[in-house]
Amino acid sequence: MAINQETYDFVLEILSREPSFNEGLSRLREQLPQIFDAVGEKTLKSIQAQYYVRRMRRSHHHHYSRETREKYYKLYKDAKSRNEKHVIVRLASKNDISPCLLARIILEEYYWNDVNHGRERETLDGRASLPPGFMTDCIRDISKLPNPELAREIYETTVLDNFYGPAVDSIKKTCGMEYEIILKAHCNQRGLSF
Repeated sequence: MAINQETYDFVLEILSREPSFNEGLSRLREQLPQIFDAVGEKTLKSIQAQYYVRRMRRSHHHHYSRETREKYYKLYKDAKSRNEKHVIVRLASKNDISPCLLARIILEEYYWNDVNHGRERETLDGRASLPPGFMTDCIRDISKLPNPELAREIYETTVLDNFYGPAVDSIKKTCGMEYEIILKAHCNQRGLSF
């Protein structure tokens, strides 16, 4: 069942205000319980995920600027020097960025500042560059990281981030494959070529 624009906007407003999807659902159950019968929880998750991804894309340039990246890394290092826990998750929440995206930024800064000691950081276009896929591999397999505390922080972000990271990517890929199989079966039943 489709929902009208006014209802969609109301749902999106509630889901976007809450810090987690589950808290958004609870608030939505209080204020608009009939929406669950109308569209279902999967649709609501999809609405929130699309909004979140759009918001991250709009603010990408800010979070990935050289100054902001260095600021995040300094805040991370300062907090770690005080033996604070859950630093990346707290910084992400405070700065309205996905925990996994912030983990990637901090990991890149760690490699440029602490592992490579700033050597050859700049390429011709002025942007930092590590081997393709290197950051993704490190985030997927934290055992590759030489810093156990940073590895623990990064693992925490992959568990808590509902919209980015390896777990979410696997879920999206699996759902996509499932719907391709369903679509293929429907096409075959109707004798359609594809």
